[in-house]
Amino acid sequence: MTDANVSVSSLEAVSAVDSIQSRVISSLSITHFLSAASFSRKVGQLETDHVGEVFGDFFEEIQSFSIATIFSLVAALEAYANELFVLYKDVIFPDLRIDVVAKLWELYEKKPTVEKYDLALFLANKPALEKGGRPYQDIDALIKLRNGLVHYRPEWSDEQVEHRKISVAISGKAIGSSFYPTETPLFPRAWSSHKTLLWALNNSIEFVEKFESQMGISSNLLPFKDRLRG
Repeated sequence: MTDANVSVSSLEAVSAVDSIQSRVISSLSITHFLSAASFSRKVGQLETDHVGEVFGDFFEEIQSFSIATIFSLVAALEAYANELFVLYKDVIFPDLRIDVVAKLWELYEKKPTVEKYDLALFLANKPALEKGGRPYQDIDALIKLRNGLVHYRPEWSDEQVEHRKISVAISGKAIGSSFYPTETPLFPRAWSSHKTLLWALNNSIEFVEKFESQMGISSNLLPFKDRLRG
């Protein structure tokens, strides 16, 4: 009895144990990316629907979809990195013993997301991603925004410390909402705009594509490009 690995799609893989039994394992990175694009489009439509209006209750919906976009993007990047070491380890690390990859994954599973991409390139003996420029720095800012939202701590407007750090981190990348005065700090609310979400989505896609290019593997996102427009 031998295992035959069959590629079904970017969303699902099947390991056929024999003609009767099979095992199914699912990929979620693409689903998270598609969710982020969908949420982003909803924000764009809401901004269009309320253009020229003063700040109102509709902004709560804008922020809800904006937060959902950011959460989905970071989840997509995390899931993709995890899938590298679980679903595709035989393909991208063919020269390493499986037990070695498994042990390294055990040590790195709880590491920051971008470190997992760095490890994958290192193990595959591929050039590292440029950390000083984009999209690496954009992903770093995106993750800081996500962490600030997940681990949110309220601060008085005249006593901001962590909020100011996050606003600085995303400054020049995130675009403040037109429904807020221009002098409003970006975090925790004013960052919620369609332009910010396009920045986050496009740079997340570019980050994965640059990684795939460095690894010399085909793009998992390419078949979904039309649906990934935010």
